[in-house]
Amino acid sequence: MSNNQIAKPSLRFVVREGENQYKVNKPILDSPENLFQFFTDVVSTDENYEAGKESLVLYCLNTKLELIGYSVVHVGTINETNCNPAAILRAALLSNSYAISVSHNHPSQDPSPSQADRTCTKRLDEACTMIGIRLVDHMITGEAAPGRMPYFSFRSAGLI
Repeated sequence: MSNNQIAKPSLRFVVREGENQYKVNKPILDSPENLFQFFTDVVSTDENYEAGKESLVLYCLNTKLELIGYSVVHVGTINETNCNPAAILRAALLSNSYAISVSHNHPSQDPSPSQADRTCTKRLDEACTMIGIRLVDHMITGEAAPGRMPYFSFRSAGLI
């Protein structure tokens, strides 16, 4: 992940930003399994999501960890995406989120975190703490392989 580009807002986020609004049932994203299922069922089919490039997705949550909305915050290159806490947290603040989760994919299909992923997560967690928004998880998606889940959860790994 890098910090060199400004995020383009997604048209699939429920914030009072014009006519293009998207509402979903309120799935509860309180576990890595639920987050990965929502990613697989909904986000991976979003027209703004590009599986061949790293795509950073924000999930805004209420106090019950129910989904308020999600946004494809940034589509990067084949090996990095933008990790700018201000761009990520903008939609969270506008939607009055209590908590957030984020995810991004690794086009290589190996969900193992890079040092840049670890640094991004630490910076985002610090920013969330400063403004009073809970960071529930950062998930990296890929494919399952022998001895490996199709995702890596920073929360499950004890890194958040």
